[in-house]
Amino acid sequence: MNEKIELTAIMKYLVIAIVFFDYLSNTGLITSSIYSALMAVSILMTYFVFSKRRGGFAIIELIVLIISFLFVILNRDPSNFSLGLMWILYFIFRKCEINGRVLLKTYAITASICFSISVILYYLIGFNKKSDMLMWRNEGFVPRLSLGFIQPNMTMMSFLGIILALLYLSNLKRKNTVLMIIGTLIVFKLTQSRTSGYIIFILLGICLIFGKKYMSVVSMALKRLVLLLPIVLSAISFAMLKLPINEKLDSLLSGRISLYQMIYYEFGIHLLGNSASKSTMLDTGYLQAMIAKGILFTLFLAISFYIILFKSRKNQSRVDMLVIAVYFLVAFTETSFFRFVLLLPVLIIAMNRIAFESPTNHLSSKKEID
Repeated sequence: MNEKIELTAIMKYLVIAIVFFDYLSNTGLITSSIYSALMAVSILMTYFVFSKRRGGFAIIELIVLIISFLFVILNRDPSNFSLGLMWILYFIFRKCEINGRVLLKTYAITASICFSISVILYYLIGFNKKSDMLMWRNEGFVPRLSLGFIQPNMTMMSFLGIILALLYLSNLKRKNTVLMIIGTLIVFKLTQSRTSGYIIFILLGICLIFGKKYMSVVSMALKRLVLLLPIVLSAISFAMLKLPINEKLDSLLSGRISLYQMIYYEFGIHLLGNSASKSTMLDTGYLQAMIAKGILFTLFLAISFYIILFKSRKNQSRVDMLVIAVYFLVAFTETSFFRFVLLLPVLIIAMNRIAFESPTNHLSSKKEID
């Protein structure tokens, strides 16, 4: 069907629901099983509305969702359907007229309110103060505050999602980028979350230096480099399991390599995953996919990322590619692939032409789909 369905208004409500459920989960107010159920119901209901408006379901979409559900059965893990939910968002974005900028604004406002409430409750009543940490690093013990979340890394990852949205809403103006850097410095100082923190600084640093030049269409060479990034990171992750442990590198990664090898020797990597390994501290999206979800799921995940993030539309900008690269980099030391607080803004950016409100912008404000 060539005619596009206008679905921005409904998608705004879905964005609010996803962000709200994510923050309830990330602050420990609901269990992971309730969170998964709420997310599935919300996204599936939106998909049913979309399907009704266009006059029915598409066979290829049903096949993809059945494959996603098969991994739930094979791996005995309901969280495996998160990939199916990502596909549903892809189907909707691909076949509907949706104002991506409106969705990013909705996301930014809702996420900022939830984030602020968590921080306020943390300082007023000590909400989740038990999640604060005192971590040993090379320089000694380092205090890490949770700011109302269940873990300091979760705090910084949530803040990263907000930064991604604000980056587009600010139109890459340098004064706005400076304000975001200052805000990041404050949150980073309190949480000491290095992965998301350093990546935000790199992201904002590049945007501060190049400014609106990064609105231009990305070259094929740069797009291919970003495409290779998850492959390289997967290879490095697998190599860490097989190569002798380098003590300096292991220390830099807070002992992750030693821990990963212990988990690997206990569970191994098989065609199907081992859901029991989810209870371990497997702090990487790449190895979690391989060990906890299995080789078959990992291959399906790789194909999904290629289609959804790289083939979803033509003429992506340099900043679009930078955001996608950030998404893959965070997953190297965080199990972040299906953290919708991060995945949602990345999907909106990757699949929708975000119109920068600037006269110098030469990208069309209309969404162009392959």
